[in-house]
Amino acid sequence: MYDLGDPEELDRGPEQDAVRIAVLLNHPDAYTGSMVASYLESTGAEVHTFLAYDGELPDPDEFDGIVGSGAPYSVHGNDPWKEAEAQLYLTTDRPVLGICFSHQLMAEAYGGVSGKAPGYDLERGPTTIHLNGHDPLFKGLAEDITMAEHHVDEVLAVPEDFEVMAYSDNCGVEAMRHRTRPVYSVQFHPEWAAQLEKEGMENQDGNMLLDNFMDMAREARVRREASGLAKVGFAIGDYFRHLFGDR
Repeated sequence: MYDLGDPEELDRGPEQDAVRIAVLLNHPDAYTGSMVASYLESTGAEVHTFLAYDGELPDPDEFDGIVGSGAPYSVHGNDPWKEAEAQLYLTTDRPVLGICFSHQLMAEAYGGVSGKAPGYDLERGPTTIHLNGHDPLFKGLAEDITMAEHHVDEVLAVPEDFEVMAYSDNCGVEAMRHRTRPVYSVQFHPEWAAQLEKEGMENQDGNMLLDNFMDMAREARVRREASGLAKVGFAIGDYFRHLFGDR
């Protein structure tokens, strides 16, 4: 399991450099991607958006984390921009969070399968998500959380190097993670927490998940820049965290 540490242990103080996040926009409308960027900026992150659908991608080394947004497209086809984005997910060592379309694209990139499930209908609106075990991405969340959904396709077969982190009554792979790399993806839309509130549901689950991802990205930067002795300390902490769990 890839462990980036406990987000609650990190200093969120203003003296700390802002975490740098690249948000990939996968549709000209950019609605979902813009919501992700807007929320992250509201928390103090330094956010840069890239028109991935037009072939524009970031240099991963310039960022602490990467978020791939949703889109009303199928991930299938030989579109060069999709292939380029998939290659980014395969090669970067930065923490990655793929959402909806990007979740499916990531599955395909790593050898999984996505498409319409048999007898599947459009899933839209608030959905109860069941979490499998503990993970830093879900730090502080209950075993059952509420997230917004809007999709037709889904991940049908998880890549060999991934494990399922969450499921719902209608979708067997609501979230997955790489077993050894900081690569995560979710079928639901955590950035739509504000939309759920507009519908009368007081819910911060999506915001908490995005906060956790930013903390993971910040922690990954601290590890990259740490001295040799500090790296030993991280390794010891990881060992005990593996023994006793993430929360």
